[in-house]
Amino acid sequence: MKNNILLFFLFISTLLIAQNQTNNWYFGDKAGIDFNSGRRTIKTDGEVIAPEGCATFSDHNGDLLFYTNGHTVWNKNHEIMENGEGLPGQLNHTQSTIIIPKPGSEEIYYIFTTRTNNTTTPPLIGEGVYLTEVEISDEHPLGVIKVKFQQIATTSSERISAVHSKDGTFFWVITHGKAGFGADELYNTFFVYKVDSNGVSNPERIPQPQFLQARGSLKISPNGKYIAVAGYFNQRIYVYNFDNETGQIDFREEVLADTFLFSPKNPYGLEFSLDSKKLYYTGPVGSSLSTINQYFIERPVPETIDFVGKEQLIGSNSIKFGAMQLAKDGNIYVANFTENDGELLGAPTITVLENINNERPDIDVASIGLRGNNSFRGLPNFIQSYFLNRITTENKCFVDTFIFEISAFTTIQSITWDFGDGNTSTVMNPSHQYNSPGEYLVIASITLNGQVFKVNKLVEAYPLPSLNTGAVIEQCDDDMDGLSSFNLTDAILDFANVTNIREISFEYYTSRQDAENRTNVISNPESFENTVPNQEIFVRATTNFGCTDFTTFRVRARFVQLETVSDSFYCENIDEGATPGTGIVNKDALEEKVRTELSIAQTVNLKFFRTYSDALNNLNELLFDFSSPTSTIYIKAEEAGESCSGITEAKVIINPKPTIDLEENYEICFDPSLKPPVVLSGDLSNERFEWRNEANEIISTSVNFTLTAIGSYSLTTFKTENGLLCSNYQEFTVTNPEKPSFGEITVNTEDETNNILTVSVLGNSSYQFSLDNQNFDGNGNRYIFTNVDAGLIDVFVKDINDCEEPIQTTVSVIGFRKFFTPNGDGNNDYWNIRGIDANSFKSIEVIIFDRFGTVLGTITELGSKGWDGTYNGKKQSENNYWFKAKIVDKEDNVISRSGNFSLVIN
Repeated sequence: MKNNILLFFLFISTLLIAQNQTNNWYFGDKAGIDFNSGRRTIKTDGEVIAPEGCATFSDHNGDLLFYTNGHTVWNKNHEIMENGEGLPGQLNHTQSTIIIPKPGSEEIYYIFTTRTNNTTTPPLIGEGVYLTEVEISDEHPLGVIKVKFQQIATTSSERISAVHSKDGTFFWVITHGKAGFGADELYNTFFVYKVDSNGVSNPERIPQPQFLQARGSLKISPNGKYIAVAGYFNQRIYVYNFDNETGQIDFREEVLADTFLFSPKNPYGLEFSLDSKKLYYTGPVGSSLSTINQYFIERPVPETIDFVGKEQLIGSNSIKFGAMQLAKDGNIYVANFTENDGELLGAPTITVLENINNERPDIDVASIGLRGNNSFRGLPNFIQSYFLNRITTENKCFVDTFIFEISAFTTIQSITWDFGDGNTSTVMNPSHQYNSPGEYLVIASITLNGQVFKVNKLVEAYPLPSLNTGAVIEQCDDDMDGLSSFNLTDAILDFANVTNIREISFEYYTSRQDAENRTNVISNPESFENTVPNQEIFVRATTNFGCTDFTTFRVRARFVQLETVSDSFYCENIDEGATPGTGIVNKDALEEKVRTELSIAQTVNLKFFRTYSDALNNLNELLFDFSSPTSTIYIKAEEAGESCSGITEAKVIINPKPTIDLEENYEICFDPSLKPPVVLSGDLSNERFEWRNEANEIISTSVNFTLTAIGSYSLTTFKTENGLLCSNYQEFTVTNPEKPSFGEITVNTEDETNNILTVSVLGNSSYQFSLDNQNFDGNGNRYIFTNVDAGLIDVFVKDINDCEEPIQTTVSVIGFRKFFTPNGDGNNDYWNIRGIDANSFKSIEVIIFDRFGTVLGTITELGSKGWDGTYNGKKQSENNYWFKAKIVDKEDNVISRSGNFSLVIN
């Protein structure tokens, strides 16, 4: 009888020392997570390659025992376990495997695997659920596969999950498959296995009216009350009531996975919240969008959730979401993956849903890197009730009361709490207050059926703001009544010991009661006006963790009389872009003047402000040389420690710049001597003048300046006012009128007795025209010359006012001689065409012949003298002769002429 009792207690202990069995995760492409420290730690020592489902198991201390993808088993040293290859599970199953410890034994473990296809090569394995037995003992410390290929069902979908019984003495393992054996049978039956000290029972078949495909997850809630099944291909989730005392399953509800109209979702991964009140699921919408969603199983549904208790939490077009798994830290982890043309690819991250026991929007979504390894579609599959054994509390300020709760999947007989600071309690759900901030490892020693095991949680007690008392802000009192205006934020560095001021917020009050109740906050702390002398200000300081403490400081106004500083004079700023009427105040020179006039020591700090209010509140200090119009500047003198010693004022007077009344541009004639001179004045009100040329050379110091040449010039004037010599400066240019240019020039030689030359001019004046530069005619922009001699004609143009630069050009007037006298007297000895030169024409071809058509001579050169009246060296007789001419100008225009002329002998 004693041995039986011992065995019973050993059995209970094996089941319930369960919190740490889920501490190690290995999944995806050699990815891993370790939860033993109370915080998740990314691991890179795994060897598993698991496209989808996988399982990991650790001992009650959190030490890794082994892990599997349903096909291969790795031991705690990440080596393939003895006989650990070739398990019958399918790698591409949503939940290909789960590990169940045998109750009453510390050496035997069962690996359940699912299979939906038959193999075609040895070993021949058919569809169904298979059992593999693992032994880890002193004889086999790294484990050995003792039994393999034990088929316990001839049908299976991709789904499998497990949970403790209500009394914690055995496990329920639940799969989902077909009611019959035919290929056309539908998946509509649960297979419920009881795993106890006797091993694995035959399954109880529980058919349901819902027909599903094989794809999608099956999850049991941590409290053992619900089962959820994802129908991947029909966009629905089926929820069932589960009796973890009897194993009975009853249909509860059918949930359409869609969270919006016209956006069908195919649910794949499932997971319950730790409190079993909410269900989370992943599912794609079409081929691109992947989503994570929330469904409230237990009502009421929050008002923010308006689609029949469902809400999409996150959607992604780049990362796809797969399996979901609750973890020891109370968060839900989601597998990330990618695809390319249907090929499964890894992702270097997984997604974490935090604060899942809160109602949205308090749920936080984070992405966790895997340190060079990858996630695929799956995560480890665990016994769901393992996660129910946990300590629940919230991190708080150390002065606040921590409320601790303990949960387990069977009745707790007694408990001892160790709060990590030397204090203990035996209350089931105790409260505790820490004496100092810090991290504390809280351990709950739970007694169940006479056996003790431990559950732990790392909690953080946040510090309060570190504050000082006794700070004082001193300010000048301008009317000796002890009242003034203060910038209360100036005291922060005196009363708060902070390295990062942004981590603490401050509120200011005039009474402690207001500070504690957060009423009547001072709304204008930067310009607060005290109501009583030496007034006490109460500060409420709050950290970013919400921890609050209080302190006080005082504002004190005192009055010290300072004399007024004499006026200071400055020249108006003449720089380009300067504001008219302003000057540059040399701050250092002004400070030195104030110190000298008021006998202020160098140990006293002087600050300059534009307004009296700014001086009182230390706002908008003038730190460097500054621009100012004629105005009053306020000077604040502060003694060591920045206690105010007085405010005075100084008048800044800006001398106006000396007068310059010049144009930006002046125009003089091309020959200035032909017109009265243009004389500029530098204004007699000024004292000194500097006229400079474009080389910056002074060319005159007289008040007046006569313009005689074009160019760039400047004038600088000087004038003394208020004992200060100021200057002004202006640049100007001198130009000639725009020079005219020739427009269209036409020559008409059609009338053999009258050559006509028409000249037009482009310009801004009226113009006169001449062919000899002496006799000018016309008054406009166009003129016609008649009876123009043939030849090269010079045309001269000047404006009627003799101010613009005159212009000239040469025009060719083509003329054909009517006769010539080749008698050798040097006058009219050759016959030629006049008015043609090489500057205007390209070529000439003239043929001369008699009345019988005999060619007597030719002219083919532009510089030729012409025909001398001979043919083959013989002088021709006095008679009429004929010609044909072809002339080509520079623009390739062809001029053709024919006619006759006379050879005269005299």
